[in-house]
Amino acid sequence: MSIARRITAVIALVVFAHLILRAVFPAPPLGMGRFETAMLALLVPLTGAAIGVWAIRPWGRWLALGGALAVLPWATALAATPFMDRGAPLAALVASVALLLSLGDRGTARRYEGCGRIPLVSWTIVTNIASILVLYLFASAYDYTIGWHFAATVALLAGLLIGVSRLAAGKTVGIIAVAACALLLIPAIGLFVAREATHPGEVFLLAAVFMPGIVTAGGCVAVFGGPMLRFMRD
Repeated sequence: MSIARRITAVIALVVFAHLILRAVFPAPPLGMGRFETAMLALLVPLTGAAIGVWAIRPWGRWLALGGALAVLPWATALAATPFMDRGAPLAALVASVALLLSLGDRGTARRYEGCGRIPLVSWTIVTNIASILVLYLFASAYDYTIGWHFAATVALLAGLLIGVSRLAAGKTVGIIAVAACALLLIPAIGLFVAREATHPGEVFLLAAVFMPGIVTAGGCVAVFGGPMLRFMRD
């Protein structure tokens, strides 16, 4: 992997961090609410992603690509929205695309992860990291009017964290946990859309963020489900 790709990816992650700081720090430090605090906490995985990308670690690539996929739909929608300052959305859009182009190809995947990992598994990890990041914001920053939906969001977030970590470690239980959470995400998204969405564009955004993780998890079940069942029967 060329050093230019690593530099590009790290710069894109720095752009994300800069945009977070711009969004947070107009507010006085003592007046920060849930949203500002939640956004600042995202600097932790961003910093980890930058370190991992530069050190050529698989988790660095997964975190960076997951962040790009989480940001891309929102950045695209906001950049196309008239009557607003498009500077920040365009910067986020360019940074997302730069991460996908610099880290998303198969050769880079082999450089970071070796030749033994199956691409479907890698993209299941990446797409569900994107889901984790968005679920985290829903749980920590969103002003819920549905009482129990917060608990359901936190439960799905915890399940995905466990599932993705086990899948990254190459454990079969990771596929089961991620697939179960992906299945539960479908009615959760439907409820959120029915009760909270006020514009058709929100439906598109939720589908664009969560559907890749659901589809890749389903793909893992389709590919590995049969061998897993045969192994358990034996």
